[in-house]
Amino acid sequence: MRPRLDRVRLRADLEELAQIGRTATGGISRTAYSAADAEARSWYAARCRDAGFELTLDGLGNMFAGPARTGPQQAEVWTGSHLDTVPEGGAFDGAVGALAALECVRAITEAGAGLPHTVRAAVFADEEGYFGGRLLGSFGLAHGYQRAELDSITGVRGERLAEVLASWPWASGDATGTRMPPGRIHAFVELHIEQGPRLEQERTDIGVVTSIRSRCTTASGARSSSRPTPWGSAGWTCRRGPGTTRRTWRTWARPA
Repeated sequence: MRPRLDRVRLRADLEELAQIGRTATGGISRTAYSAADAEARSWYAARCRDAGFELTLDGLGNMFAGPARTGPQQAEVWTGSHLDTVPEGGAFDGAVGALAALECVRAITEAGAGLPHTVRAAVFADEEGYFGGRLLGSFGLAHGYQRAELDSITGVRGERLAEVLASWPWASGDATGTRMPPGRIHAFVELHIEQGPRLEQERTDIGVVTSIRSRCTTASGARSSSRPTPWGSAGWTCRRGPGTTRRTWRTWARPA
């Protein structure tokens, strides 16, 4: 039988999740490892129980949901995103990918569809970078962390990650043992809301990310007092501070 997504169920899930961490201004604040994040994970775990799914956790708090594993370990297809948000975030960033993944796995299971690879829903921990400004959970799955590195990571308000994880109910196991072995994951796909205007401007329903570009630059220069060092067309060359170099680079790099 061909899987059929239940749009009403998915919409209800999105609306319910959007109430967790809702603020007086209308935004959503579910920063990683906060009380609101824990509530969202408890809610997600309840949805998994309703579906009869096995829910497993790792030492960073990454969550994996799907039919119980039986027999030899086979490479799986993973799909998902995250439940944490930035302060005063939106209802769909992360949530739409996490809950759409859960709905897909429910639909596949309900249809009894026989697939060459088990499809499992994933929820990654701290994808918004509250701790260390990084994709904490997914990086742990791809690369892993050494104990010294974990011990050095702090949150926006100075919280030590190691101490937070020690009392976090939605983590299980050693936080240094999260790296997935080669061959464990056959493929991964994430549904994500666009955070820019391009698809809407082009009246396109969906797009596929083919690359992500970034540059790291270092601006250097000579210090000088801002008062006696002149600006203006005649004095521009008198300033050699890194800020001047950076402004020149930004002007050159700005897309047409």
